[in-house]
Amino acid sequence: MKNKLFTRALFYVLCFFFALATMAQPVNYYIEAGGQSGFGQHSPYWMFSKQFARYSIQPNSAFMAAGINRQVDTTGWTGYGFGMELLERYDGENTFRFQELWVAGRLSFLTLRAGRFYEHNGNQFEPLSLGGTVWSGNALPIPQVEISTSGYKDLPFTRGYVEFKGQLSHGWFDDTRFVDDPMMHHKNLYVKIGGDFPVNLSYGLEHFAIYGGTSPDPDYGKLPDDFDAYKKVFFAENGDSSNVNVNEVINKLGNHLGSKNYGIDVTFTGIKTGFYYQSLFEDNSGKNKFMTPDGLWGIYVNFQKEGLVEAITGEYLNTTYQSGPHHELGVSGGNDNYFNNYIYRSGWTYRGFTMGTPLLTSPVLDDIETPGIYNNRVTAYHIGIKGLVKEVDYTILLTSSINRGTWSVPFPENLHQFSAWLSLQRNVELFTPLELSVQMGFDVGEMYGNNAGVMVQVRKSGVF
Repeated sequence: MKNKLFTRALFYVLCFFFALATMAQPVNYYIEAGGQSGFGQHSPYWMFSKQFARYSIQPNSAFMAAGINRQVDTTGWTGYGFGMELLERYDGENTFRFQELWVAGRLSFLTLRAGRFYEHNGNQFEPLSLGGTVWSGNALPIPQVEISTSGYKDLPFTRGYVEFKGQLSHGWFDDTRFVDDPMMHHKNLYVKIGGDFPVNLSYGLEHFAIYGGTSPDPDYGKLPDDFDAYKKVFFAENGDSSNVNVNEVINKLGNHLGSKNYGIDVTFTGIKTGFYYQSLFEDNSGKNKFMTPDGLWGIYVNFQKEGLVEAITGEYLNTTYQSGPHHELGVSGGNDNYFNNYIYRSGWTYRGFTMGTPLLTSPVLDDIETPGIYNNRVTAYHIGIKGLVKEVDYTILLTSSINRGTWSVPFPENLHQFSAWLSLQRNVELFTPLELSVQMGFDVGEMYGNNAGVMVQVRKSGVF
């Protein structure tokens, strides 16, 4: 009921901002239609992964989408913005929903945003990356309220050589889960050093948590969600023995996870390149280490101009260590079991999609329908390239992975998978200016099977 009231109130606020904006400010709009056809057990991996669950996992589907948005003003002392995307999709079942629905206001360097909105977290090179280890844009965004710094800001008295950015948000899981109606806490803080020097160093910390809700397991039942619980979650403290199960007293209250992000960026004349690393942790055995065997390593080159090759990135992902195979209650270390939790058994997912790196398999791809993530020990090599050939923008993603299941339930043997994706896009004139895109992809391997498919999309966009 709370989520329905929140959504309804947000809709009316959005309508108000839309009416106000169309009288005084330009508003972007787009209308899009497309379909995909292919064969195999699923749609090709990169045709639905890291796409905010916008496209179907089924080999054959069709969709239409329409949206309006006004980005938040960055000039002056105040600003506002809003966005809405409505999606209609058919793949044997009908899906009709808001992909985005948000409003935002800015005061000085702080922006308050509420609703369902697209965003990425982490220091990876988008859109060629596998995605952030903890928040990748793989799942439909959950409804949340967020305050942020609107990008990097100069730290006072440092003359621009030290910058910072941060976010603080509160979200609601409104999907069908093992624990009903839990909430999400998220915060991050990044610091960048270097200013206009050719070399910049950066560090960021991402912290997420699931807490509250009602478990069908009588050992847990109604889980704390008051302000005192929020404070414990915020500071990652232990639960109070007076109102939670002993496991929540020995461990931290709620299900916590996060990542440390290290980056080096180097700028030459017309070229920007860099290296980044993101850890992945679920408890102190990962959080307290500077670096661990697990994480995402990446390198990129961005030529910052149109050409045959405009940008390229290479990445290596490893999630096989997890502080080792063994874990004892109350001992911080071993079987970290990424994106799974003994209380919140639906794991770090939303509506069946993994919220972190998509290489840790989403439950929607689980034919045996186990709760949570059944494959989180993965090694992957990845290459992404984008460029321009005769007015056609292209993007290529190539990924090879080895999948091992989990420490608790390993696969009988390692499962190999290779996935490839090519996207072609150009502007065409057909009665009116349009954007035409064609996507082609295929998978080969034992993890997701052999799949192939083609997607065609037509998009009309403009300003009114």
